[in-house]
Amino acid sequence: ADLPTTGGSTLLRDNIAAADATIARRLFAAGVVLLGKTHLVEFAFGGTGVNHHYGTPVNPWDPEIHRLPGGSSSGSGVAVAAGLAPAALGSDTGGSVRIPASFCGLTGLKPTFGLLPNTGVLPLDPTLDSIGPLCRTAQDCALLCQAMADPLPGDSLVDHLEGEVAGLRLCFPREYFWDDVDAEVEAAVRASASVFADLGVYVDEISLEVLDDLVKWRSGPSTTAVEAYLYHRHNLEAHLDQFDPIVSARILDGRDILAADFLQQLRIRDELRCKARTALENVDFLITPTTPFAAPILDEIDRDDVYFPINGLCLRNPRF
Repeated sequence: ADLPTTGGSTLLRDNIAAADATIARRLFAAGVVLLGKTHLVEFAFGGTGVNHHYGTPVNPWDPEIHRLPGGSSSGSGVAVAAGLAPAALGSDTGGSVRIPASFCGLTGLKPTFGLLPNTGVLPLDPTLDSIGPLCRTAQDCALLCQAMADPLPGDSLVDHLEGEVAGLRLCFPREYFWDDVDAEVEAAVRASASVFADLGVYVDEISLEVLDDLVKWRSGPSTTAVEAYLYHRHNLEAHLDQFDPIVSARILDGRDILAADFLQQLRIRDELRCKARTALENVDFLITPTTPFAAPILDEIDRDDVYFPINGLCLRNPRF
């Protein structure tokens, strides 16, 4: 509370939060100290970290060249990677925690949808939004999630951080996730799998037919664009010139989508979720690249015909 909450937009430059979000109250109760608020893509709608209003945070891993921090929670990733804070929060709809974690060399977690409350959080798509931590380690992520979650019956989120992993099954999906992946990224992912194998984890490859259905679904109307347009439509009508044109173009995609098509997409998404759950019944976890490349150079994506394909590739794997 009592701090600016702009959502990365000049439209909300003077917006001062009147109350703490639920997750903030829980963190304060657990003894967490707030160091400050961080930057993001306008209204959390983008995977690169670019913000044309306030500037794009510099990825701290390359002090010579301005590389992308990843988005939408760009400032959170940069703050932790630069050592300005031990942990930060972001919202993740289709990768907005995990992409900056990937580009900034951190651990980023999108918790199971609904585990953490979104009350008091600026929404993008309430059917997909999840609050998640960006930290240096998985242990720190678990500790923060434990503090933000309702008291859980039985085991806590941190109970199994130590213990045996031998006998678990890790799988590489053969399709989809590896398209257009840089050789260095693929090598790093496979090296990580080798570490698990040395610990007794069974490493295998798997074909997931549901991915073909997912690709087809992704080519249809965007449910997130509809949800974003529903939330921002009045400001778009009155103040379109104050929006980042890249962000407004994506939100406006939701304006002309028919209600019947939107509902059909939601129904298909539920069916795909059930198919994926069945396909993964005997798999403990998948291993994939988060992003298909390391952080691109900002100046190399300053044209729409470059930006949109790069943004799409940043979001492709996390949106599964």
